[in-house]
Amino acid sequence: MCLVCATMVCTANTYYVSANGNDDNSGLSIGAAWLTIDKVDSFDLQAGDQVLFEGGQVFSGAIINKRMSNATIGGAITFGSYGGGKAIINSGTRSGFIVEEAGDIIIKDFVFQGAGYMATTIKTSGVYFKMSSVASAPADNIIVDNVEAFGYGGWGIVFETLSSQVGYNHVKVINCSVHDNGIGGLYLDGCWDEITGVLVYRVNTDIYFGNNKAYHNKGRMDYKINWSGSGILLSGVIGGLIEHCEAYDNGVENGSNYAGPVGIFISECKNVIVQYCSSHNNKGGINKRDGGGFDMDGGAESSVIQYCESYENDGAGYGLYNYYTVNKMTHDTVRFNKSTNDGRNPLYGGITFWGSSKPYSVEYAEVYGNTITMNMSGRALHFLNNNMIEAKIHDNIFCVTAPGIFNVSIPSNATVINNTFPCNVLPIRMNSFKVRRIQ
Repeated sequence: MCLVCATMVCTANTYYVSANGNDDNSGLSIGAAWLTIDKVDSFDLQAGDQVLFEGGQVFSGAIINKRMSNATIGGAITFGSYGGGKAIINSGTRSGFIVEEAGDIIIKDFVFQGAGYMATTIKTSGVYFKMSSVASAPADNIIVDNVEAFGYGGWGIVFETLSSQVGYNHVKVINCSVHDNGIGGLYLDGCWDEITGVLVYRVNTDIYFGNNKAYHNKGRMDYKINWSGSGILLSGVIGGLIEHCEAYDNGVENGSNYAGPVGIFISECKNVIVQYCSSHNNKGGINKRDGGGFDMDGGAESSVIQYCESYENDGAGYGLYNYYTVNKMTHDTVRFNKSTNDGRNPLYGGITFWGSSKPYSVEYAEVYGNTITMNMSGRALHFLNNNMIEAKIHDNIFCVTAPGIFNVSIPSNATVINNTFPCNVLPIRMNSFKVRRIQ
């Protein structure tokens, strides 16, 4: 192994960890494999190295990786499995893989198993990326691929930053399964301003979540400070894409009195797209808060939800909600989606608008080309208040049959026009907007 990379070219090595290994071995071949995670954690890995665990075997402990002193010359460090199947990291009451202020890392082909979502704390996660408030450099070029994480009190996979200056750039989380965790499934967050409490710094860029599943993340009844039990959440990002993901059966034990989880949602983002995703059968928890399919939440700017499917959620199929945040929620679009029998909780509808107050309105949102079906009790379109600026809901198909309704009233700040109603039940207040009816 090369120890000095600043003055010469290093040769990357592959190290093996096996249930039949020995920590006194070199680790440089399967026959000379290491035995424990502790050996990996204590070793000075270099850029470009690989650490491969024996597939199908169980290893106890937590993998910990910190920023390398020799930076990223030579490429990413890769952690993965070899042989048949995935290596299983049984971390007990600890997080399974902790990455502290580091980038240029690939984590793939693992199962991370915790002691249970109520047996571990809310800060315990399957894969836990951490950036401190004094981080001097961003964490770039991160891939998490084909990872399963379950049994943690926090998130299955989480990216957390306390820095208002640097975050995560060029991140891919793909082909992952996050389930049966407490706080939620998959989360990448911005930095909250602890003084104002109403600002999230958009310190993350170029984030991609693709082909992931988040399910049975129940939430925690003992956690009441905020919501718990969401599937997939992206926040504090400029430029991101969530696609071909599925979230279902999340949130049933959310303990918050005032807020709830959502299957897939974004907040405090700019230029983020959510597309070709499915979110269904999500719950609001013990106090029946939210539990929706998709959410375009506070601080979302110039973002889009399109070509998605939502059904049988407690909350809104597609919510456009703004809370007390400095980042503007403006010029967002919800288009070409489907919602079927969402809003099982009568507080919500297939598409639902809410602004916390006039200064924090939903601004210039456009909703079009969607198909909203309501053949059970509930609203196809719902406005929780009038806190919006020039909302446009047009050219949608509302298939509403009894006992479903369209909406009892249309706020003055919303334009609802040129929508079609092909299922022979017209809205209650026909004079409030223009309609086309298919005979």
